[in-house]
Amino acid sequence: MKLSMLLSSNVVLQVGMLFLISCSGYHFKNKDNPFMAYEIESISIPMFVNWSIVPNVSGPMTGNFINLLMDYSGLTIYSKEQASADAILVGIISSKDKTRQVYKNKSYQDTVGNLNESIRDRRDFYIPQETEISLTLRVLLIKNPLPHEYAGMVNNDVDNIPDKSRVIFDEKMELSSVITRSILPSGGVQSGGDVNFTKSKKAQNDAILSLVNTATEKFKKEIIDAF
Repeated sequence: MKLSMLLSSNVVLQVGMLFLISCSGYHFKNKDNPFMAYEIESISIPMFVNWSIVPNVSGPMTGNFINLLMDYSGLTIYSKEQASADAILVGIISSKDKTRQVYKNKSYQDTVGNLNESIRDRRDFYIPQETEISLTLRVLLIKNPLPHEYAGMVNNDVDNIPDKSRVIFDEKMELSSVITRSILPSGGVQSGGDVNFTKSKKAQNDAILSLVNTATEKFKKEIIDAF
């Protein structure tokens, strides 16, 4: 009887300790450094460079990649260019030059019905409702980087890029996401017009976050898990 009570008390104590640890912000790393075979124990990750015409994507993209790699034990991550790091992770975001090639409308809504009053005397027309965004992300991991090589990679300067023997990987990922806009009648200051703008802006931000999450998942599955 006493033994069973003691075991029960131990179980309760262990559960309580786990609860306290989880609430205290502790995080257990349970994945080994995937780059240990390359003698890489630290990586610097400067802000990803955004050469695309899509704004506000480099910040969340960089943050997601940092958070992902910080989850591996035996691997130190610096959230900026760090000369003492064993390697540097370079992210370059790009897109086609023309807006209609990057933002492709996939569906439309016409202005008939309850939208007709909003356009007044104008002829009926179609409003883009779903728009696909397309980007390309290039990710490189360079061992023992020299000071000029980061700028060389970012600016595509062939005279200042690292030799291939120190490039652990150089991969491109095609990314896409869809913006779904809100289209409601607008008849006054506080009517559908404000709602349309607010919801459509949120939809665009959500589409960018979806791009970022897709990039992180692809990076883990197609690159990290391959090591």
